[in-house]
Amino acid sequence: MPAIVLKHLAMKALLIIPLIFLNQLSFCQNSYMPSNAPSLTPIQGMNVNQDGLSGSGLKYNDGSYINEKDADIKGSPFLFSNWEKGNVLLKTKERVDSVLIKYNLYTDLLQVKVDEQEYQFNIDVWEFLLPDPLTNEIALFRSGFSPVPGMNEKSFYQVLYDGKTKLLLKHKKLVGTELTSIPGVKAKVFEDQKSWFILTASGKMEKIKKKNKDILDLLEGKKEELKKMVNSRRLKLINDEEIISVLEYYDSLKQE
Repeated sequence: MPAIVLKHLAMKALLIIPLIFLNQLSFCQNSYMPSNAPSLTPIQGMNVNQDGLSGSGLKYNDGSYINEKDADIKGSPFLFSNWEKGNVLLKTKERVDSVLIKYNLYTDLLQVKVDEQEYQFNIDVWEFLLPDPLTNEIALFRSGFSPVPGMNEKSFYQVLYDGKTKLLLKHKKLVGTELTSIPGVKAKVFEDQKSWFILTASGKMEKIKKKNKDILDLLEGKKEELKKMVNSRRLKLINDEEIISVLEYYDSLKQE
């Protein structure tokens, strides 16, 4: 099937670094379709429930139905259920602003909505900005990192700290099972999985547990200074904010 050209989207060449891309987020009110806009491929045949189950037959314990014939999966495969306006940066350095997007955590693909049809980009996406509908904060997602088990260079990570050392969060949706209202009968359901990684300045990608020792052992060269800082502030490194504060301090020490 021929690729369908993206309609009604503003796009221009990006000649600035990713941090400027993050800071200059803007949604175009009146967009247009340039002749060289990136092309999209329609998404077809997706047998994935998108938040609404109805019908008859087996029921989940919460009262919603599962349709065995269509092999529906309870829950949503997306990071956020609704379409949100975001900005997309392609690996060709082309930028698309104010486009309706959803991030599919099950397929690890960015989906685009144009004229009520769902698509995915033919060109690889390097990073995208997606607003959190609950907090109104802008989340930055990026690909191109060193492969780790279960992920490759096209996998998207949320960039929580974007210094010389980086803190990355990998969101995933896996398919598990859940009991239905019929004793002993299970049905498919989406389950959330989150994994945190530290990317060192040397390019080493390490999955972390939120513990003092595990994190400090990854940060080479300034261990004693970091221990003093963690102890003086009584940090436990069990949340993102505390880990980011340590990475910021570590990067500042590396610059001295």
